[in-house]
Amino acid sequence: MASAALARIKGVWAWAGTNKDQLTLLLALVAGVVTLLQYTSAVDDARSKETLKYVDRSQSEHIGKAHTTLNAVMLDKALRDEFDKKLIAALKPPHELSALDAFVSKHGLREHVLTLVDLYMNLAGCVKAGVCDEKLACDFFVSDITGLNNTYRPLFEKIWKERSGQNYMDGPMQFVKTCNRHAK
Repeated sequence: MASAALARIKGVWAWAGTNKDQLTLLLALVAGVVTLLQYTSAVDDARSKETLKYVDRSQSEHIGKAHTTLNAVMLDKALRDEFDKKLIAALKPPHELSALDAFVSKHGLREHVLTLVDLYMNLAGCVKAGVCDEKLACDFFVSDITGLNNTYRPLFEKIWKERSGQNYMDGPMQFVKTCNRHAK
């Protein structure tokens, strides 16, 4: 019995000796695959960490104040009714945008809208550059970005675009479209 086991071991070593180049190549290939998996995992971790910085930033006092202020207008019935009238006037021809812009100015909302736009523009750029994790960013931010765009879209598309030359929500909304394509 011992001699049969010894013969098998000698046979394996003989085979290994004859096929050492192939074994070396196989071991190098396995090492390469393991290294690639470790690298991919490290990149994914770095992207997740970068995205979570945006999540933390979105919970900061400054951003929180912007959310709270904008939400307070939507939760106050009288303000919401006034806002809705101005929004409807902005959306229907002849597109009375100045009243909506004046409402936003009068209630000090412009700073808060632009605070959120800045966050979402930077996040969209981070995802586009591959620095942030797209799926994680989509999970956390798509509904907020969509809500902000839907609420203030006439301002982004018309008045502020005319003043600055750009629609501030183009990048964030492109990000939302990408998220929606991947969700299907």
